[in-house]
Amino acid sequence: LNNPVILKLMEPDLPDSSKLTQYVFRLEEQDKYVLIYALFKLQLIRGKTIIFVSTVDRCYKLKLYLEQFGIPCCVLNSELPAASRCHAVNQFNRGVYNVMIAADEKFLDEEEGQKKNQKVDKDKQNSKRIKDKESG
Repeated sequence: LNNPVILKLMEPDLPDSSKLTQYVFRLEEQDKYVLIYALFKLQLIRGKTIIFVSTVDRCYKLKLYLEQFGIPCCVLNSELPAASRCHAVNQFNRGVYNVMIAADEKFLDEEEGQKKNQKVDKDKQNSKRIKDKESG
């Protein structure tokens, strides 16, 4: 090659923690949708936003609700194929969508699985023998 050119591509730095904000709201089910709508319409939330919900169903319910009011958003959950998840993340990163609704159901499934796998001795108070850990 004659006169090769070397390109050094730099990605923009991530914003520092002073520019990031996290909110956690614990509300009754019917109040959550109204609050989110009000936060967006009053422009109390600006820029890119990721909203975590507990189930895939809530992902789609919230997406439909926000889109009814002209707030475009995309969803991200474990039921989507990998290519669709990557596409949604790319669109979010490019600014096609400023709001992403993500289901955090894997975390919840792990908690439920731990609760189900724990043995409960219902008759522990009435038992006279000492039980070892292996055989219960």
